[in-house]
Amino acid sequence: MGVALAGLAGAVLLVVADLSTLYSINVPGGITRSFSGHGQHGYALVILGVVAAFMALGALRGAVPAMAALAFLGLVALGITLIGDAGDVHATGTYGQLYENVTAGPGSGFYEETLAAVLLLLAGGAGLVLMGAIPTRVALPRRGGLRWPRRRRRGASAPPESGAEGGPATGARRVDDWFEAAEE
Repeated sequence: MGVALAGLAGAVLLVVADLSTLYSINVPGGITRSFSGHGQHGYALVILGVVAAFMALGALRGAVPAMAALAFLGLVALGITLIGDAGDVHATGTYGQLYENVTAGPGSGFYEETLAAVLLLLAGGAGLVLMGAIPTRVALPRRGGLRWPRRRRRGASAPPESGAEGGPATGARRVDDWFEAAEE
């Protein structure tokens, strides 16, 4: 439940970040120009946030595809943040060319979208691991690999085997029949 709530919090933060100030440029003398998230990427984070909210509700019900979608949406949001927005946050643009001592810095929207992307990625990934969709341990076959059992030739007598009580074998396959020993 905590994983789904983290995904829902990330979805809400994406919507809030898109409506907040992404970065601002300050010119000495009192001129400040602010840029919002929706002006930077055309309401893409709002769309991602709405889809992520539905996926978080699906993750609350235990749906593994919804958890995978949360992780994917987190990667997309992180890509928008790092590739699309991180370079613009400290750029002064034409204000820096026209005026001296111009500063640019990130606004609350930049931090909100970064936190939202990380929350979505962690919620989706942790949900997949906790639900067992991603194995934490990988079982490797024995040395020599997985092999088919050897076929007996027609007319050849079966090797003597004993059953559970020491009597004749029941004909059931054993696990060892599927593997050959490493010495062979």
